[in-house]
Amino acid sequence: MPDAPTAQTTLGHLEIVNPLGQGTWQLRDRSSGKTYFMKLTTASEVETTLRAASIRLPADSNFVLPRVLAADPTLPAHLNAEVNAFLTSETGQRERPGRTRILITEAVPNRTTLGELVGNPDAIQTALRGQPISREEWQQMMRTVEALNKAGVENRDFASNMFVERGTDGRLRFHAIDFEPDTFAPMFAGQLSGLP
Repeated sequence: MPDAPTAQTTLGHLEIVNPLGQGTWQLRDRSSGKTYFMKLTTASEVETTLRAASIRLPADSNFVLPRVLAADPTLPAHLNAEVNAFLTSETGQRERPGRTRILITEAVPNRTTLGELVGNPDAIQTALRGQPISREEWQQMMRTVEALNKAGVENRDFASNMFVERGTDGRLRFHAIDFEPDTFAPMFAGQLSGLP
């Protein structure tokens, strides 16, 4: 279960800074400056993300699990209005049928997704500090994904839900913001298999 919001991060302090489309919004806490993602989603994604967030990974894992701020919260009026406006829009009717659950997860420092790295030297330069993903780093991440899958946790949209960053310490980290067992982005499937 997610921790209850603290006094420093209450839902009332969250403001929308960027509507990302498809029922997803980037939020910022006016008090702490932290950023979050709010997503209109399915029951299976909420449950899978909560299950994933509770799994202990090996200390040497380069995989960072989602930090859930809230699942199915009672939203403050300003956020609720935004969600309802999306649900009643033509785009919302087309893109998010049956998605009625809310998930809010902490954002990551770097907003470059795994999908954005594919074939993009500029993204590799900025997000990875000019050092491409090594075979060892990729295999380490895949071992973690296999362990998560064995624990019943799957994500079929790593291309857009996995953020990648190389820290100042040179260590590569894969940050999952949620786990989508219902979705699959086939356009990336062949590209990602081409990584080391």
